[in-house]
Amino acid sequence: MGTPKEAYLRLSEDVRRKIEETAVALYAQHPYNAVTARLICRTLKINSATLYRWFDSKDDLYIYLMKTLLDRETFPENLVESPGAEGNPT
Repeated sequence: MGTPKEAYLRLSEDVRRKIEETAVALYAQHPYNAVTARLICRTLKINSATLYRWFDSKDDLYIYLMKTLLDRETFPENLVESPGAEGNPT
């Protein structure tokens, strides 16, 4: 889970970076459940078949993004809430 398909890996690094940055921005701006495959596709200006050619599901894309961000240690500030923030245990 969280592994992109071969078609995604064949994209240029610049294209992959744009996809990743766009998806991360969506997850940073909206609750997880509000980020649908349809919203991702509309924002990237691709059809859903293309997204599913790259990933099995939006969950796989999300997990891939989290792994990638952990590897890079580059989380957008508003994606990570501080301990003690509303709804987060301290």
